[in-house]
Amino acid sequence: MAVVGMPPSPPPPSSTYVVSIDGTGDAWTACEAGRVCSLNAAISVAWAAERNGQPAAIHIGAGDFVYDCRYPRAPHSNGRDICVVLDEATHASDIRLIGVPGLTTIRTNPEHNTLFDVREGGPKLKVEGITFKAPHKLSGGDLRLTDCAFEDSYHGADSGGDDDGGALHVSNELSVLNVDNTRFERCSAQDGGAVYIEAGSADFSNCVFTECVAAGLGGAIYVGGTAKVALRSGTNLYTNTASDPTTSVQRTRLESIHITNKAERAVVYQLPAPLGHYIDSFGQPELALNFTGWYHDFPTKCAAGFYGADDALGSQSSTVCCG
Repeated sequence: MAVVGMPPSPPPPSSTYVVSIDGTGDAWTACEAGRVCSLNAAISVAWAAERNGQPAAIHIGAGDFVYDCRYPRAPHSNGRDICVVLDEATHASDIRLIGVPGLTTIRTNPEHNTLFDVREGGPKLKVEGITFKAPHKLSGGDLRLTDCAFEDSYHGADSGGDDDGGALHVSNELSVLNVDNTRFERCSAQDGGAVYIEAGSADFSNCVFTECVAAGLGGAIYVGGTAKVALRSGTNLYTNTASDPTTSVQRTRLESIHITNKAERAVVYQLPAPLGHYIDSFGQPELALNFTGWYHDFPTKCAAGFYGADDALGSQSSTVCCG
């Protein structure tokens, strides 16, 4: 029983600090647990000293939200091109952003600045149900995206000199990226119209990449360096384009994936594919994609007259493509 007149005991370090957000204003209101505040103020709780070692959960309602990246409005940026840097100076042990799938959108001011850079030593960032109009970076940290989308995402004029990966740029061998049930649409960049990964590991499950564009290589995904990438569970890449390096005439070609990583099994596709599609894995449940290979629409659509009506291994691992 609590003693009358004594202050309440602080929550244990493992308890989750919950913040709610409503509206698109940038007013600096106090963000106490369960209180309503702006997007900037809500995200800033991750650095509150009194929350050291606690996970933070930020619930975002339906609406179009703007993170103001301009200094001093965004004190946790790197001063210019990254709006929010999550590193060892961040006090929260991990951060969850939870939106309403299809109804919660986040953009930046200035437009198309890099919103998050999740760095080595920083908290895990877990995002659910948010549509982004701005790119993210992963530089040695852990980023998990579920039921999200990146639409019309690219690096704007104030996003610094890094123009690769219109939605996600992954570097550092310690980086861990997990993406589930997420759509990348109309993203653009120099290399890797949607995703550029040169180190670390990335896993895409039940994702869609469509209408993404690279001025260089990899209309949807560019894989280089020492990166390891797994595509699985119905992930589908189609109608993505990149420049054609085989000709001196400037032109584009259908190209969803471009691989320059020389390691074996740097990129694998694991069945099942989307219904009506197949991969040439000769009856095996997965296929390792080739170094220096480029792949247009992937997996391949079943030819006319073949149904592709189920996801059984025998129906999706060869051109028979029937079921």
